[in-house]
Amino acid sequence: MTLTPDEHLNALADIVRGCTSCRLHECRKQAVFGRGVSNASMMIIGGAPNEDEDKKGESFVGKIGKELSDLLSICEVPDTAVYLTSVLKCRPEKNKFPADTEDCAPLCVGYLKKQIEVIGPDVILLAGKHALQWVLYQGIGAPPDITRAVGQHYRRRDRFGETRFVVMHHPNDLLKNKSDVDRETSMTAVSSAWHHAKARREGQSTPWVRFTDLVPPPPPVFQTRSLFR
Repeated sequence: MTLTPDEHLNALADIVRGCTSCRLHECRKQAVFGRGVSNASMMIIGGAPNEDEDKKGESFVGKIGKELSDLLSICEVPDTAVYLTSVLKCRPEKNKFPADTEDCAPLCVGYLKKQIEVIGPDVILLAGKHALQWVLYQGIGAPPDITRAVGQHYRRRDRFGETRFVVMHHPNDLLKNKSDVDRETSMTAVSSAWHHAKARREGQSTPWVRFTDLVPPPPPVFQTRSLFR
């Protein structure tokens, strides 16, 4: 039987909610899978759920959710075009992204890849350094400089097709740092990603976009292979 995208996501969400594959399940109240439409043209990925997200079981809620909603509203991005999620599906202890990610993040990256495969977004907006490191580089090497990466367009081609990414500051960092420059560059990144996503969805070319092409990294050792095509 062929499943619809919504059915695929619901089935995967059930697996994530019952996942005990790493120690992070001991810290959570509930797993945070993601929220939004299954045919979203733009996907926004953060690093890990915080306390508010852990309590509600939804991505980007509370103060960070409002900050992100404000940015999307200013850039005229409708809710019906967006899917929100994170690299990790469980809240880390004290809201700190774990240093020993070799035993947890690669497992969650497997779930995330399946979400991306099912939704098929035209552009993925990476919110913060952890999303940048684990989605683009899959944790290999030193964390990239988020300040230089914000607003940049990246492209990766592999056997599944072409995926395009834009980087922004995480809403939590914008709230903590209160930097007008960081907020402005993130707003520009959101706007650029949205215009790019709309153009791709409508079959238009995007000659104004300059890409950094990425070589697909090897799969992490601990990825769950059954989650891939």
